[in-house]
Amino acid sequence: MHLFLYGPSGAGKTTLIRAALRQAGIVPAGFSTKKLALAQPFLPDQGAPQPVSPKPDSSYSSYSCGYSGGSQATHQVLLGPPDMGQPANAADAADSIGGKSAASVNGIPPGSLGGNLGGLGSLGSFSSPATATAGPGPSLVGLCGPAGILAAYPQAFDTAGVALLAHIPAGSLVLMDELGFLEKEAYLFQNRVLEILEGPYRVLGVIKEKSDPFLDRVKRHPLVQCLPVEETSRLQTAALLRLFLEQ
Repeated sequence: MHLFLYGPSGAGKTTLIRAALRQAGIVPAGFSTKKLALAQPFLPDQGAPQPVSPKPDSSYSSYSCGYSGGSQATHQVLLGPPDMGQPANAADAADSIGGKSAASVNGIPPGSLGGNLGGLGSLGSFSSPATATAGPGPSLVGLCGPAGILAAYPQAFDTAGVALLAHIPAGSLVLMDELGFLEKEAYLFQNRVLEILEGPYRVLGVIKEKSDPFLDRVKRHPLVQCLPVEETSRLQTAALLRLFLEQ
């Protein structure tokens, strides 16, 4: 059985999963995505790959990036190994389960850009050395702004994303955080996700609530259970996550 959480941006889906994994002492295979504010607005001459332009009827235009840090900020979306995070203190750990999400869970600090990641920089592993899993470093998979998605790079999912889901030992817990709209044209990645769901694994993930052909296939998979996350039910969700991880 596989378990995916869904709900509004800011409900704490990722934070609940991180806390449950830490408490269970599990370092999963799979991937995480992270949103990071750019110091400057994205400009085409920065050398990033050519974006996939949203079509008039595309759900790209209705995608909510769920970022903070200024209404006019441009954010890059990075794909990398599972981000286990670490609460800053005991209070943050408690907040991640019973209250609101901790303000920062081992986030990548703004201004740490360097190297060459599609012209925007390379940030190294999401996770601390103690919890990092083997695999490629973060890859740029999209850019978002106040109106939603500015650009999507499905080829990054089809290369780095597929690599993160390759060579996983049977019986492993696989984290998929999250499945959304940026990969709607990443067909190799989509196929690998569906193969994992049919394979000898258990999957724990986050999935966008809105309808999309790929997301709907995941939600309707006979081995997938989707669980809503709301502020009023965080303790119950945390308990269900613990039960899932104990199976």
